[in-house]
Amino acid sequence: MALQYTHPIFAAVFAGIFLKEKMPKHSGFAVAICAAGALVILNPRGTGDLTGNLIALASGVASGLAYTAVRTLSKTESPLTIMLSFHLAAALFGGIATFAGEFVWPSGQLWMWLIAIAIVSQTGQWFLTHGLRKEKAGVATTVGYLAIAFGAAWAWIFFGETIGWPVLLGTALMILGLAMLVRRS
Repeated sequence: MALQYTHPIFAAVFAGIFLKEKMPKHSGFAVAICAAGALVILNPRGTGDLTGNLIALASGVASGLAYTAVRTLSKTESPLTIMLSFHLAAALFGGIATFAGEFVWPSGQLWMWLIAIAIVSQTGQWFLTHGLRKEKAGVATTVGYLAIAFGAAWAWIFFGETIGWPVLLGTALMILGLAMLVRRS
C-alpha cells in the first residue's frame, strides 16, 4: 500500500516532464510532510516478496501517469467525457479479467454495496477531474494521501479497529502538509 501511495510523486514528475508544470517552491516540503505522515500510518517494514513490491510500485507509477493524463485531458475535454473514457477502458479490461478468472455473479445485499461503491467512486472521480483541471497535478494528487487516514477512520467506525498514535500522528502530519499546500496555492 505504501508503494502505491507514491503516485503523487510520480504525478509531479510526469507533469513536469509532459506538461512542463513546475512545482511551487514551497510545495516540496509540504509534499514531503504528507508522505512522512503516510509512512507513519502505514509503518512499512520492507517485508514481502520483490515481485509484489514491484507490482505495487508499478501501480504508483501508473496512477501518476493516469493523473497526468486526466490533467492533460481536462484542458480540452469535459469531465464527463474523461469519466466515460475511464469507464469504457475499465469495462473492457474488467470484462477480460472476468472471463479469464472464476466469476461469481453478485447476489442479494451485495448489489446494494456495489451500487453504493459505484456512486461514491463516481462522485470522487468527478471531484478529482475538476480538481486536476484547476491545480497542478503534483499538488492536487497529494490530497490522495488522506485516503490512508480516511481508511483508518472507516475501519474504526465500521469494524471497531483501534486507532493508535501512529494513525493520529500521521494524519496530523498529512493535514499539516495539505494545509501548507492549500494556503500557498
